Amino acid sequence: MIKIKKIISCLLVLIIFSTCEKKFDYDNYDVTLGNLFSVYGDDMEDDIIFLNKKISVKKSQLTSSENDTLENIDFIITSYYNYLNETDLKSQNLKKNLFYDKDVLAEDGKVFKKTSETFFTDLDLLLKDKDLKDYLHHYFNVDDVKNNQDQYFLYMEYNYLGIPYPTFKFLIKKRKYELLVLQNELLNKYLLI
Repeated sequence: MIKIKKIISCLLVLIIFSTCEKKFDYDNYDVTLGNLFSVYGDDMEDDIIFLNKKISVKKSQLTSSENDTLENIDFIITSYYNYLNETDLKSQNLKKNLFYDKDVLAEDGKVFKKTSETFFTDLDLLLKDKDLKDYLHHYFNVDDVKNNQDQYFLYMEYNYLGIPYPTFKFLIKKRKYELLVLQNELLNKYLLI
C-alpha cells in the first residue's frame, strides 16, 4: 500500500511540474527565429542610419583631398554600399532570399559573389593600414569556408543556401553595417593625420 501511494505521489508531482513548465513551441520555431532576425535587422538599420550620419560629418571635415588613394577607397566603398543597399531593397520588396532559388545559385547570387570579390580585391590593394586590412579580411573575404574538421564549403552555400528571408535580410544589413564601420574607421585614421 505504501509503495502504491509513493508511485501515485510521484506521478502527481510529475504531472504538476509538467503542466507548469512552459513548453517550447517547435511548430513555430522558424517563425520565432524569423521574428528575431527581423527585429535584429530593423535594429541594424537604425545603426546604419546613425553611422551614415557620422560618416557624412567626417567627409565634410576632410579638406579638398590631394590624396587620390582616399578618394579611390571612398569610391569603392560607396559603390559597394550602394550595391548592397539596392540588393537589400530588392529583397525587401520581394520578401525573399535573392541569392538562391531552392538549392540553385540565382543570378543575384552570382552577381553578389562577383561584386563582393571585386570590392574585396580592389580595396585590399589600396589599404595599407594593417588593422583596416585585417577588418576587411575578416568581414568581407568571400573565399571558401574551412571548418574545424578541415572541410571546405563554397562561400555562397555556407552563408546563404537555405536561409529564409528574415535571416537573409539580417545578413545583408549586417554586411552594410560592417562596411560603414570600416569606412568610419578609415575616415578616423585620415582625419587624425
